[in-house]
Amino acid sequence: MKRTPFLATLTMMGLLGGGPSMAQDGVATAVPMTQAQVATVLRARGYSDIEELTRDGDVFRIPAAKRYGEPVHDLEVDAVSGQVRNERLTEGQARAMLRGRGFSEISAIQEDGEVIHAQAKRAGNPVSIRIDARTGAVEVESSRN
Repeated sequence: MKRTPFLATLTMMGLLGGGPSMAQDGVATAVPMTQAQVATVLRARGYSDIEELTRDGDVFRIPAAKRYGEPVHDLEVDAVSGQVRNERLTEGQARAMLRGRGFSEISAIQEDGEVIHAQAKRAGNPVSIRIDARTGAVEVESSRN
């Protein structure tokens, strides 16, 4: 079987200038993202209608937003990495994300701890899919016989 990684998110920190930087003494220090950078990262991860994005120490707090069309509440986002700390994909969000990425006939979705497994078709070919429920990272495995 052929395994093909399918990235769920962009490496937004590198593209947007967040993440580690070098201090004058040569030691890497973490640089928090701006509100605009966090909003961009979240949109890339399927979030929309982001309300009241505010910084509180090492996290950004968001009282309400939507992820792949479903309401989510009380999000905490790491200010340096942009990773949502307290939320994971639901089955409905996983289905919407996969449809948005060109998968069809999505079936047999089941959760196994931090992983969501699904069967689907891509370009008419059957595939098995593993989704990291925390990050949204997708791994696709061809189901050719």
